[in-house]
This record gives sequence, structure tokens and C-alpha cells, in this order.
Amino acid sequence: MKKYYRHYYRDFSNTFDLISVGSKEEEKELQEHFFKEDKTESTVERISLKTALHLCAAERKLRKVNKEAAGYSPTEIIPWEEYLREEELEEHYA
Repeated sequence: MKKYYRHYYRDFSNTFDLISVGSKEEEKELQEHFFKEDKTESTVERISLKTALHLCAAERKLRKVNKEAAGYSPTEIIPWEEYLREEELEEHYA
């Protein structure tokens, strides 16, 4: 059964990633990764699928209505492995 997490990457309420994990191993890896990177567990919170879908829909709507305030939140949930690949690419090009 998949579990869903919201990871805040900045100190703003609309700057987060939505990540899904499909196994207990991935979940443990996610928690260890963010605890090591951010030195706190407060930047990661488990959320329901319903909440994750609502957040995606709200961002899509905001992008249509108020483009200046939009663009910080995700419009889709990404799997944990994809998140790691994207993070690796960002580090490579930074």
C-alpha cells in the first residue's frame, strides 16, 4: 500500500514536494534521508492520498487564476525513486 509524504524544502507553506513510497523499505529510506539532510523530521509529514490530490488540484487551479502566486507547489505526486533521481540531477548541475 502506498503512503504519501509532503516534504517542505523551504520555510514557506507553499514550497513542498509530494512524494509516494510503495514499500516499508522506501519509507524508511525516505525518513532517514530527510532526517540526515534537514536535521529535523518537521520538514516531512505523512499525508493522506486525498490531501495530496487536493494539494495538486489547488495548485493547478492557482496557476490558472493567479500566475504570480503559483508555481511553487507541485501538480503531481512523484515516486520516491524519481525524487532521488531529480535531486541527484540538481546536485550535478548546481
